Amino acid sequence: MTRTCTLLTLVVVTTACGAGGDDAASVPVAHVLSAGALEELPTLTIEDGALLCTADGYDDCPLQTAVANRLDADRIAIWEPGRTIQLWTAADSLAVPLGHSGTAAGDYRTAVALRAKGRGFELVEAGEGSFALLTLDAEGRITGREAIPTIGPQSVLGFVGGTPVRQEYADWNTLGGGSLRVIRLDSPLDSTGTLLVSAAIPWMRGGSADIPPLPPLIAATPSWALTRDGGVVWSPGSPFIVEGRGPGGVVRWTLRGPDGPAVTGEDLDRREAELRAANLAFPLNDEDYAQMRSRSDSTFPEVGGVTTLPDGRVIVAGVNVPRDSAAVFYRLDTEGVPVARFTLDRRARILLAEGDSLLLHRPTEGEPWELRWVRLREP
Repeated sequence: MTRTCTLLTLVVVTTACGAGGDDAASVPVAHVLSAGALEELPTLTIEDGALLCTADGYDDCPLQTAVANRLDADRIAIWEPGRTIQLWTAADSLAVPLGHSGTAAGDYRTAVALRAKGRGFELVEAGEGSFALLTLDAEGRITGREAIPTIGPQSVLGFVGGTPVRQEYADWNTLGGGSLRVIRLDSPLDSTGTLLVSAAIPWMRGGSADIPPLPPLIAATPSWALTRDGGVVWSPGSPFIVEGRGPGGVVRWTLRGPDGPAVTGEDLDRREAELRAANLAFPLNDEDYAQMRSRSDSTFPEVGGVTTLPDGRVIVAGVNVPRDSAAVFYRLDTEGVPVARFTLDRRARILLAEGDSLLLHRPTEGEPWELRWVRLREP
């Protein structure tokens, strides 16, 4: 039996405004911080804000995977792929569903991306090995459908605000090993675009022509976030490197930090237990887990993700250790300098960041997940 293993994570769509200016005239700035310097940063506290929803399984509040995009100044879209998209505004205490996700006539199937377009919307729908671009009116009714050119077995389309982006894994069956590529498109129907990031993934080597190898239990994966002026902030995951690039690809700043802690046998046991307990989209057997354990890194990835803010600042997720209940995050200024730190539940995900507020998808006591705004408070 052939197993289909998809490594793609849907694009978490956050935007930011970069430092501005002509890339050719800018001089990159390098910052290097020790573990002690990071620990001495001011610690921000978390203050709970508005609760959007709690996932009880009876509505469309995301149960496991949440995707979000800011559509315009007033509206954000939040959904779980395979469920109906919810539109939120600051003025409304309840979400407004956009059309309906399902298999009936007039439904969209699995929505992987959405942006506002004119008075309506454009939606990227994933099918069996294919994507389609749907046009929706203001009420969520489908008014058009166009096939998207084949983009590869490990590729996915997304919108960062209104910008179409393709993320793809490639080259895992070559001698050089796999890589992650991020490409900015002029249109979701484009087959080419502007390459923003090409990052090597050392562990991604082997697999078959269409299916990459299973990821190790613990290993680094590159992460990225676009800036509103067309630049990008990205990290290889390990070592601790975060880089800010302008629209033309020229490096604006680089941040380097300390190595991550060593991985222990207990850490591998905990990570394996988490995966066994999860409702994975594909089955794994004991042989798979043994292989994933044997290929794991000896140290934890230093960077778990990056998020950009509209004012040009950046949030970097630090080391995420299974034996710890919380993970550390660092807030960087517009030049890539860490200025503060805070902690969140290690399973929480930042969907959007604006000003001193974060939109989180996080677990609560008793395990139901919630969507909630929180505020970062200065000490």
